[in-house]
Amino acid sequence: MKRAFLYVLMILFVTTGTEAKERFKPQFWLGTSHGVTLSSVTLNPKVKQGMLQGYNGGVVMRYISEKSFGIQAELNYSIRGWKEAMEKTPQYEYSRRMSYIELPFLTHMYFGDKTKGFINAGPKVGYFLSETETYNFDPATAIATKSLPFIEQYGKKTEQKFDYGLCIGAGFEFGTGIGQFGLEGRYYYGLGDFFQTSSTTYFNAASMQTISINLVYLVPLTKKK
Repeated sequence: MKRAFLYVLMILFVTTGTEAKERFKPQFWLGTSHGVTLSSVTLNPKVKQGMLQGYNGGVVMRYISEKSFGIQAELNYSIRGWKEAMEKTPQYEYSRRMSYIELPFLTHMYFGDKTKGFINAGPKVGYFLSETETYNFDPATAIATKSLPFIEQYGKKTEQKFDYGLCIGAGFEFGTGIGQFGLEGRYYYGLGDFFQTSSTTYFNAASMQTISINLVYLVPLTKKK
């Protein structure tokens, strides 16, 4: 009897362990994300700035390979750039809006079940599409009257089309009968320069920093077990 009882316990243990391993089924999710960007740039020589508001949105593809872990790829259209803070000449205004196609490739980690918290982190590459400068003064007059320290950035076109850097974001999602809704805040640190930068050029740094806040909607492409 004792031996039979031990056999039963072993069978239950093995069965339970096997079911636990098989309980999680890989998941594919497809959806969309839309929100706002708040961006600035690192220029050296330094240019004082505020945050420029823009748009960010596109397609989200997510693969959950095991419980609490997966990968996420996106294809986004993003508007970013900078807005200068004219402290000594408040009557002047200058901003530059730059549009990009972007591909983030992120590690996705989450916790929770129906309501989830998550962290996304990984690299992002982008390709420059177009730009628009907006200002209310004549740069030549401003430099002649020394009302601005320098104007090298005004009228200077973006020279490096490819952009790359690192992203980290966090947020939460909750499931419904029609899909999964979420909110994410993300920070992007650019490692590439959009102007030519070297010891012989005027600027020796010209990179992006962007905060984005996005609403996310995802639907499963795999059926629940």
